[in-house]
Amino acid sequence: EGSFTNCDAKDGQIPAWRFSFEDVDLDYEDSLFGKRVWFNVNDVPVIPLPTFRYPLGASRKTGLLFPTTGYSSKFGFQYRQGFFWAINPSQDLTISPQMLTQRGGGGDLEYRYVWNRQTKGGWLVRSLYDTTQNRGRAEIRGAHVQQFSPTLSLRILGNYSTDRSVLQNLSSSGALRALPSQESSLILLQRLDHGALYLFGQYLQPLGEGGDTTFQRLPEVGHRFVNYD
Repeated sequence: EGSFTNCDAKDGQIPAWRFSFEDVDLDYEDSLFGKRVWFNVNDVPVIPLPTFRYPLGASRKTGLLFPTTGYSSKFGFQYRQGFFWAINPSQDLTISPQMLTQRGGGGDLEYRYVWNRQTKGGWLVRSLYDTTQNRGRAEIRGAHVQQFSPTLSLRILGNYSTDRSVLQNLSSSGALRALPSQESSLILLQRLDHGALYLFGQYLQPLGEGGDTTFQRLPEVGHRFVNYD
């Protein structure tokens, strides 16, 4: 019988959270396995966990993430349960279904990767069937960076919403809710001794209550000279 926490607490203080258990097995630098476990907040048992595994060490483990809950007057009761898949040491996928009692159900799908030292990125798809509007709504965000050679590189930035009020209605970020537009872009850059050649493409998606006319740029091919001043 005992307890476990990563919360910083001085001697004699009650940690903000801890797991208490009746039986535990410890596999050093791998995992801690517990039976008849309770999750405690300020030393009050809150959530029972019949079995429990907590990863130790630096290596990532596939498994369920700790659920998150909440309540707001806008969304009602909120529940999210994430599942983390450690595909390999350089890739992972997180699937997080969620329920909003006053707005509907949906979830997030997040993929992160470092394929090699020259290639990395991450992409997030967030979706919700909005019961107040009787339609599915989603947003996609991500970035990809790739160095083909010491002089040739590619950068991709993606931001897209299925309708212009998704962020305003559903985002928890005040900065995202206030955006008048969002940008997606592609930059292919070839460095030269005297400058660089580039291919640049950009798309701006209007958001919120702004007008339907948004400045767009045609794909651009150009050359930049080195400034020696």
